[in-house]
Amino acid sequence: VEELFSADGLSVVGYFHANERYDDSELGKIAKKIGDHISRYFPQPAVLL
Repeated sequence: VEELFSADGLSVVGYFHANERYDDSELGKIAKKIGDHISRYFPQPAVLL
């Protein structure tokens, strides 16, 4: 994804995650890993839940 859009000057700066239940406000292991990966390349990423 990063390679495809970086040619157009775009970059991944955050991640949106939705749980199945509206009252579940915890990030799962996969969502945390994605957020950690993004934060390695971008200084102030956003993870929206």
